[in-house]
Amino acid sequence: MFPILISTFLFRSFLYEPFQIPSGSMIPSLLVGDFILVKKFSYRLINPIDQSTIFRIQEPRRGDIVVFKYPLDSKINFVKRIIGIPGDKVIYDCRQKELKIFSNYLNDLQKTYIPVDYSVKKESEWTLFMDDMFSQKKQSHRRISIYDQTPKYSLRQEERVEKIGQRKGYTILSIPGIYTESHYKQRYMSKNQWIVPKRSYFVMGDNRDNSSDSRSWGLISEDDLIGKVTMVWFSLNKVEHQWPTGIRFERIGKVY
Repeated sequence: MFPILISTFLFRSFLYEPFQIPSGSMIPSLLVGDFILVKKFSYRLINPIDQSTIFRIQEPRRGDIVVFKYPLDSKINFVKRIIGIPGDKVIYDCRQKELKIFSNYLNDLQKTYIPVDYSVKKESEWTLFMDDMFSQKKQSHRRISIYDQTPKYSLRQEERVEKIGQRKGYTILSIPGIYTESHYKQRYMSKNQWIVPKRSYFVMGDNRDNSSDSRSWGLISEDDLIGKVTMVWFSLNKVEHQWPTGIRFERIGKVY
């Protein structure tokens, strides 16, 4: 029994750790009910006792999906996508819902515009229902109500592919006509513009109008990073605030 406990401790401390997705902020990349595996040595090897860095392996990259400690409460873990890395200037147009990124922004001689390309918007299969609670469902051709009653109102979302630089593109969701201003404003910076300092990262959810992220509460520290999401090892068919209704076999084994 003791060797098993030691092996489990070492596995979760240094190699991989499982997490469950409780909210829809990363839809459609990660769904509520997904169980993910996080590679803890993606960026650095950590001392499990004091969380100090033993040695670095590689730097986080734009587009990585990561799990990290919530900056306002380290007991809570969040999962988001890295959008800005140290030295970047990130600009978010909350009306067009598009990004502009400049790397090495503080160095005029090396300042570089990172191209962010977008596909044409199209109607998504995802709808956000709002009643006493928020609920998000993937639709078939029929309308689905929550709590066996007609919700007060619902918002059909749009989707398109966002591609940062040479990284592989990913699908993001937005709600037409909803313009959400950021709450986090850096000193001396205009609203919806941020410069990422050393050892910090700017993160966002793929579900852009239904995500609490760096636009709301600021940047995350390198020390708060737990690891990179590598795969979905199990998935329950569920929505927020409701019990599972089955297993999503088609998502098991999905690699990131």
